[in-house]
Amino acid sequence: MEYAVTYAQLGWMILFVVIIGIGVFAVMVLKNLNQLIKGVNEILQENMAEFKRLIPNLAAVSDNARTITDDVRQLVSEGAQAVDQVTESTRETMLKLNRTTDHLGSYALIIGEVAKVLVDLYYKEKK
Repeated sequence: MEYAVTYAQLGWMILFVVIIGIGVFAVMVLKNLNQLIKGVNEILQENMAEFKRLIPNLAAVSDNARTITDDVRQLVSEGAQAVDQVTESTRETMLKLNRTTDHLGSYALIIGEVAKVLVDLYYKEKK
């Protein structure tokens, strides 16, 4: 016995298989989603007492966080100013040290020249 399949019947059969595949996939997704929701619900039930205690204090926690953030910003700003002052002070100290070293070098040259003149005078008097 021979049976002929038309293109329309083949199309309907392919469409039917695709719909069954999509249905199986949808059932699997819904099953996984249901397990996820059950897990979240269990976590919520276990921590409900903590949530009830936390929610009234949420405003205070937020205010404390904002206060701490403002304090940290102020401390960082003050620290930056202190670093700037230390940097400026160090720069000024180094400039003064350079000038002092230059003056000491000049004094050493002058003292050396005076010593040289005195030594020359001493040797001239001996001769």
